[in-house]
Amino acid sequence: MNQKQLGIIVLIFSLLLGILFFFHYLNNINNIVEFMRLSNGTCFNEQGECLHAKPDYIAFGGFAVALFLLGLSIYLIFLDKTQRLLVEQNKQAADVLRKAKELKESNQKRERFDAFLQGFDEKKRLILKAIHEQEGIQQSTLKYRTGMSKTELSLLLKDLEDKKIITREDSGKTKKVYLKKVL
Repeated sequence: MNQKQLGIIVLIFSLLLGILFFFHYLNNINNIVEFMRLSNGTCFNEQGECLHAKPDYIAFGGFAVALFLLGLSIYLIFLDKTQRLLVEQNKQAADVLRKAKELKESNQKRERFDAFLQGFDEKKRLILKAIHEQEGIQQSTLKYRTGMSKTELSLLLKDLEDKKIITREDSGKTKKVYLKKVL
């Protein structure tokens, strides 16, 4: 149940309570008028108290409670936006946590790949990093990204292919290079 619905329920309850105590007050006035009619127009009872001077605490207390509930219902219906803000803050917190988790996972993948690269010499590391950054890179593009000669690159790629670390597929006059194990 949201705050607007709760405010409407409190509003209905306050109106019913106000009506109930209004009728109680009218009934009390009618009783005083009836007493005055029966006692020949005097409003003093047997104890000598004037019935008009004695306030009806029950009716006034009921009106006070009804007015308080009316104010509370107006606040809940129109003014209080706490729940909406809380929902927005929860969404923002969930987004931040999701992004942090994704960042942590990507950092773990990068750390695993860096650990994997430690087993190779500098040239093979350079080749594997380039392939990892651009999966399906063409061998001719790899030559420019690594700055190696065509022969040296081809020999290193053949060695990595023999170790089943990469695969090469024909793509026109050149070949595309893929990592076999995605880390």
